[in-house]
Amino acid sequence: MIGLASAAALALAIAAVALAHSTAPIKLKAVLAAGQEVPTVKAPGGSGTFVASVSGTTLSWKLTFRKLSGPAVAAHIHLGRSGKAGQIVVSLCGPCTSGVSGKTVLTSSQLKTILGGGTYVNVHTAINKNGEIRGQVSKIGTTSTAPPAAPAPPTTTPTTPTPPTTTTPKYSY
Repeated sequence: MIGLASAAALALAIAAVALAHSTAPIKLKAVLAAGQEVPTVKAPGGSGTFVASVSGTTLSWKLTFRKLSGPAVAAHIHLGRSGKAGQIVVSLCGPCTSGVSGKTVLTSSQLKTILGGGTYVNVHTAINKNGEIRGQVSKIGTTSTAPPAAPAPPTTTPTTPTPPTTTTPKYSY
């Protein structure tokens, strides 16, 4: 029979192995619109979508857009919370066509910032050199391929054995 401490150690080991082998990609998305761009843009009719997944430190992405004021000259991931402009973190394309996709390896700092919601994607045109459409990058859900953790072993309270009781039979004559 496994002792309580051994069972607990086994359950922790199984859970640690399950977490270590979780390789599900983290999914990201940004919905791009002219109204989100800083500063305000000319020709505010464009829109787009950025979808991506992160597996380890590799970012795989796809960018689509439409109704821009002209050809897309570049697209990037920038540092910056909503309403704030920031520096380029990752160059996506330039010049760009809708439906473009790619992969890039991120540094641990870039990964942390992107997963923390501190970045946005924007698409630049000749008329709107600072960006024509923009959208904040956010996680859209995670899935895990890891098996569920083992249930915790039952807890038992040690008991002191009670001595056997003896009764003297009563006889009637």
